[in-house]
Amino acid sequence: EAEAAEVRALGGRAHILTVPNLVDVDAYPNLADDTPESDALLFLGSFGYAPNANAAEMLLTRVFPAIRRRRPAARLLLVGRGLPARLQAMARRDGAVETPGFVDDVKPWYRRAAVVVLPVTEGAGMLFKTVEALACGKAAVGVPHAFRGLDVHGAHPFTTASGWRDLAGETVRLLGDAGARRALAARARTFAESRLSWEYGDRCLAESLVLEGACR
Repeated sequence: EAEAAEVRALGGRAHILTVPNLVDVDAYPNLADDTPESDALLFLGSFGYAPNANAAEMLLTRVFPAIRRRRPAARLLLVGRGLPARLQAMARRDGAVETPGFVDDVKPWYRRAAVVVLPVTEGAGMLFKTVEALACGKAAVGVPHAFRGLDVHGAHPFTTASGWRDLAGETVRLLGDAGARRALAARARTFAESRLSWEYGDRCLAESLVLEGACR
């Protein structure tokens, strides 16, 4: 909506429809009721992209150490190609961080994760990794930027943290409360089915031809 507002401010009479990134939700397993690995955290992305690399650095230097102080058994899964060498070295020194690089299928990694952590604070547009985590029915916690573009009404399908300390605290809370984690994961999947599916996008496009703002 922020980008749409900028376009509207330029003037003109064109109708602007904002549709979120969409996925084939049915192609993703609903993991909301699965039993993940205890204390496993996942951050997934292409680390050749600076916002993802910067987010990984914040995880390794601030967030994850704070989590480990309260959950010593916690493990961090940094999944994706291009992790800078200095961050790989940092992960090896830690011993509780896995860096498999590029993987053909991300679903097993989502299945392992108890919580998906989203510390991305920069970049434009919606994060596909956020959409994907919700589609998988995973408990996700992140900074507000990680959830930009998601139009939520009612109970939130994710947990928002105000900064790295809050991000660590909310992650620890979810790791320690399986009931809250499962409830959040169930809301995530329901939200994805209702607001992030291809069917939702088709409906938005069809209704926009009839009524402006029908999909808000």
